[in-house]
Amino acid sequence: VPVGALLGGWLLRRVGPGLVAGGGMALAAIGLFMMSRWTGNVLDSLHATIVLVLVGLGVGLAIAPVNDAALADASEDDHGVTSSLIVVARMVGMVVGLALLTAIGLHQYYAEISALDAPTAADYKAAGIRQVDTVFLGAAIAATVAALVSWFLGRERLVVDADSEVRALSRV
Repeated sequence: VPVGALLGGWLLRRVGPGLVAGGGMALAAIGLFMMSRWTGNVLDSLHATIVLVLVGLGVGLAIAPVNDAALADASEDDHGVTSSLIVVARMVGMVVGLALLTAIGLHQYYAEISALDAPTAADYKAAGIRQVDTVFLGAAIAATVAALVSWFLGRERLVVDADSEVRALSRV
């Protein structure tokens, strides 16, 4: 995530916020969809590590454009408060999103278990994996929606003058 945030800040000045945030969230969505299809001991493989890194990179790429969009609309005196509100909104969104997706996943888990007459340990494990897969699939859908919405942050790159005081937008 931090590497993606740094890269997102660098790319923001070259390709515009919509492409950076949208591309990052699209990358995260692809990785989350792949995670929703994991089975067995996948976490022991290099494939899982690569997917996790790509999801973190994608989420990180979206940080700088979102921060920039909010700070661009705030007066300079309000930048501290605005930055704090962005962090709080991100944290609340993650907590609420995880709670919602977990509730949906647990509903799936209990529905599968209650449909069985005498569930075995293997049935409980399979239902648990299905629950986690459901959470990842929901996160992939949310990230896809975020990628599409992020496109509207703009497709203009930022241009900063030599004194870094005046900022203007120019078409790419």
